[in-house]
Amino acid sequence: MTAKILCIDDEPGLREDIVEELRDAGYETVEAGDGRAGLEAIIAQKPDLVLCDITMPVMDGHSLLKELRDKHPDQADLPFIFLSALADRDHVIVGKRLGADDYLTKPIDFEMLLATVEARLGQIQRMETRKQEQLVKVFKAASQAAAAAAPAQAQAAAPAPDAASRAGGDTSGGPDRGRRAASGAELKGSLSRFAAQASGKVVAGRLQLVGLDEIKAKLGERWQSHAKTVYDIAERVIERRISAQDVFSRDEKNNFVICFASLKEEEAAFKAKSIAEEIRAKVLGHDDDDEDWQAICDEASAISSDAYEIEVSPEEIEESEDVLDLLLGGLEKAASRARNAEATTLAQICKNCAIELRPVVGRARGASSLAFCEFDGETGQRVQSLLGGRPLSSELAAELDNLMFAKAAEALFAQPAEGASVLIVSVSFSTLDNKRSLERYRRLCTSLTDAAKANVVFNVGKIPPDFLPAKIVFTVNNLRPYCRAIMVQLSSPELGNIDPAALQVPLLSCAYADLHQTLQENPKRLSVLIEKLKRTKAKLLVHGVASDEDRRKLLSLGIDYTA
Repeated sequence: MTAKILCIDDEPGLREDIVEELRDAGYETVEAGDGRAGLEAIIAQKPDLVLCDITMPVMDGHSLLKELRDKHPDQADLPFIFLSALADRDHVIVGKRLGADDYLTKPIDFEMLLATVEARLGQIQRMETRKQEQLVKVFKAASQAAAAAAPAQAQAAAPAPDAASRAGGDTSGGPDRGRRAASGAELKGSLSRFAAQASGKVVAGRLQLVGLDEIKAKLGERWQSHAKTVYDIAERVIERRISAQDVFSRDEKNNFVICFASLKEEEAAFKAKSIAEEIRAKVLGHDDDDEDWQAICDEASAISSDAYEIEVSPEEIEESEDVLDLLLGGLEKAASRARNAEATTLAQICKNCAIELRPVVGRARGASSLAFCEFDGETGQRVQSLLGGRPLSSELAAELDNLMFAKAAEALFAQPAEGASVLIVSVSFSTLDNKRSLERYRRLCTSLTDAAKANVVFNVGKIPPDFLPAKIVFTVNNLRPYCRAIMVQLSSPELGNIDPAALQVPLLSCAYADLHQTLQENPKRLSVLIEKLKRTKAKLLVHGVASDEDRRKLLSLGIDYTA
């Protein structure tokens, strides 16, 4: 993103010369003619750096800086450079004590000015990078602590075993919850019960730890010190997240199969996906001190998940020597059919894809220069048909994100230079959280010109609810160099772990379907959300609004923008 610089000086000629030099150097500029106007511009425009004269009418430079540092702590890190003909040592000392970062004297040496601006912006960028690195370390440390605490919490919460279970009897209808992965006999017994109850149909899911072979090869002998921890983390998460009637087991390749006692196929797919996301977060954070482990995990590790209803008769189960192989075979056949259908439908979507640009309307100013990108009705129906009620896999999410971006880029380049709209382009968090899909998405972003990037706002959605803010900050910041701004989408109208201040996002979004459901179930939650947003000075955009009547109703409720 192009840095925004505020120039405050009461001499119009000099101010114009400075602004012209800055613009020629590629910076965005804002101007003010006195200290009071400059303070208002800082609050409203939020520049990345300030160039300020000292001797000015209404409010001088020293008074401006003092009020800024005293009354606006959110601007404490804003680089502030004084420009003045006053080369007196006392003025320099006063400016430094007030918190000035640099002090350049008039007449202005423009080469020195540009070098100073570049150095200060670079320093702020390095500070922000270190800050984000520290946030991520905190996130990983917290994940590790949570993983370590989970067994103790589960043990403390577990009920005392009854006499039958102490004697080894099976009274639960499922595996003993004090154990980890079920043995072959236990799995066979549970599977037989499930199949008998559902006329030979069983809903099963699998979690595959993709990339472990690559990690093993790179770590060599050190893999053994990590392996047990990785599998223990996975088993603890699965055990905690499945019901008491469900059963899971681990195959010889250390992948996991879960049999769900009462979930439908679509529900099981969502459950398997959420378990996979939690395992990945905890595995990545389990050894923050081993830099090799972190680098390899970031590059290679992933947890894939799927779940399907498969047909297995009680007779097949009884006759099977290895019931786990029987399940895996049924899952692989179901997954192969699903992949073939997905590839065919995705090819049709890519061939005939189109997007709509929905104008964004504001409560105060009516129509804005923003437009929300979404697939048109026919493409949207094909996408829903492709999903079939199942959760969006990270691989499919990346394909659709790339397709949306490509279509949005076409719309950007087709716009006239004057009066161009700023396009809001949605992207899934999982696309940014995977190294391979992120690099592919970045390559698309680099195809944009600087002018096009200035007309893009990325809307990051489908953020896992249990991710710490530091992890979210680190992930969404990967897109900041390629856009005008970033917004994040709420999966329901609650702030949850989405912190607008930490993310430095001026705008949050919410799908109309989510908001409508909440209005039906608990209208007070919307009021709570709006009050929270007011405190953080963030705005809310509701997209996918069905009609003008719904739009007017939402705006009257206090929603800032609709699309």
